[in-house]
Amino acid sequence: EPRFVEIHYWQAQVAQMGTRIEEAEQLFAIAFKWRPRWPAVTAALGNVYSAFEEYEKALDFFDRTLTITPDHPEALIGRIRTLSLLNRPGDAFAAIDAVLAAEGGRVFPGEVYYWRAWNFTQIMDLDMAWTAIEQANALWVNSEVSKLGGIIAYRRWQRPTAIERFTAAQKLAPDDCENVYYLGITHAELRDWPATKTVFEGATACIDRAREGLRKEIATIEKG
Repeated sequence: EPRFVEIHYWQAQVAQMGTRIEEAEQLFAIAFKWRPRWPAVTAALGNVYSAFEEYEKALDFFDRTLTITPDHPEALIGRIRTLSLLNRPGDAFAAIDAVLAAEGGRVFPGEVYYWRAWNFTQIMDLDMAWTAIEQANALWVNSEVSKLGGIIAYRRWQRPTAIERFTAAQKLAPDDCENVYYLGITHAELRDWPATKTVFEGATACIDRAREGLRKEIATIEKG
C-alpha cells in the first residue's frame, strides 16, 4: 500500500535491533527515498554506515541530519565518533568543543568526554587524555571508558591504576579479549606472576570463544 511507506522505517528499526544490519540499511533507504529530510531516518542511516565502518557515508548522513535538526543528539555524537574514526582529530575536537559549549544542556556528556580522551590518546597528549577520561568516568559507566582509562594510565606508567581500570572494564565486558590481554601484560610488568598466569589463562579462553564465534558467523554468511 503506497500510502504506508513509513512502515519501512519501523521495519528497519526491528531489523537493526535484531542486528540484521544489511536488511535495516535497505529498509531505511526506502524510507529515506520517500522522506529525504526525515532526521530520524538520516541519523539511523548514519549509525548503519558506522556499523559497516563506512565512515565517509556515515558522516554525510550525520551532516544531513544536523542540517535539518542542528541539536539532534544522536547525530551530534555520531559526527564526533565518525570524525574520530576517520583520524581527523582537529575536526573532532572542534565538534566536541561545540557540543560542550552549547547552551541548554550537553549531549551525552560522558560519551563526548570519552571521544575527547580517545583523540588526545591518538595524538599522545596523555595528560589531557587522562583529564578527559576522568570526566567521562564520572559521567558514564561503560567498559570502553574503563578500558581507555587503563590504556592511558599504562602509557603514563601508572601500572596499579591501569590494573584497576582494566579490572573494572573486565567486570563490565568479560568477553573483551583485548582488555584481558592488557590486564595480563600489566600484571607481568609488575612481576605479579600468579595474577599474570590467571589472567592470561582467561585471555586464552576468551580468544578461543571469540574464534569459535567468528567461525559460526562466517558459516552463516557463507550460507547466505
